[in-house]
Amino acid sequence: VSDISLVLDSNDRPHMCFSTFSVMYGLTYAKLTDSGWDFQSVDTGNVGHYCSLALDSGNYPHISYHDLNSFDLKYAHWTGEKWDIQTVDSVGNVGLYTYLALDYSNYPHISYYDQTNHNLKYARWTGQNWDIQTIDSGKEAGLHSSLALDSYNRPHIAYESNVDGDLMYAKWTGSEWQIQTIDSSGSQPCITLQFGRPFVSYYSEQDHNLKMACIAIYNWFTDVVDASSDIGERSSMGVDSNNDIHIIYYDGYHENLKYAVVGGYWSIN
Repeated sequence: VSDISLVLDSNDRPHMCFSTFSVMYGLTYAKLTDSGWDFQSVDTGNVGHYCSLALDSGNYPHISYHDLNSFDLKYAHWTGEKWDIQTVDSVGNVGLYTYLALDYSNYPHISYYDQTNHNLKYARWTGQNWDIQTIDSGKEAGLHSSLALDSYNRPHIAYESNVDGDLMYAKWTGSEWQIQTIDSSGSQPCITLQFGRPFVSYYSEQDHNLKMACIAIYNWFTDVVDASSDIGERSSMGVDSNNDIHIIYYDGYHENLKYAVVGGYWSIN
């Protein structure tokens, strides 16, 4: 099993998608029911890599993923009766490091990496077709992208620029993409919005610890969440009803999972 994505529904029950190469070859979706785990095969073959899962207002699953057979970006969602599968982008080797978010109309928005052209790309469903844009190009931009939508359904994306080793941020203003450098040494970001402001957790390649970045007007400010050595990879974030930020992340030195709450103070377990 690899490339797992996990979310909780409105009843706090877990849903996940993952790629597997044993019992159910391909992309698999699972949810916890009263009678146990319900497993479904979404797509078969060498598919499901870099999968990202989101649930709509009816708790129906939507999944973006890479098809290694065709090198396409694909998207699947449960209609209530069956899995509807679409090819989103098929120009080159596309769909790596996908990240999926749903807007207020339950329409999908996907950030992903175009390996052929080394670009960060973005796709959104308009209700009739897929609108696809190249956001950042020429710098191997787009690895480990993370996407969040604001109250206007406008995307905010954190991502790596692999050549320069920079941690980057892009947002759609309504008329253009604005791109900024967050940190000159950062990787594996996760982005969330708090009162419309972007917060990004990431692994510092220079200091080898977990950092958090937030923006104030035009400038990015960074701080250390956990200063332990070799810590902070694969972080994931969420915001609770008190607007405190919760982070889970990997402790590479002790080889375990850690958890932090970012509010008025750091709380690490």
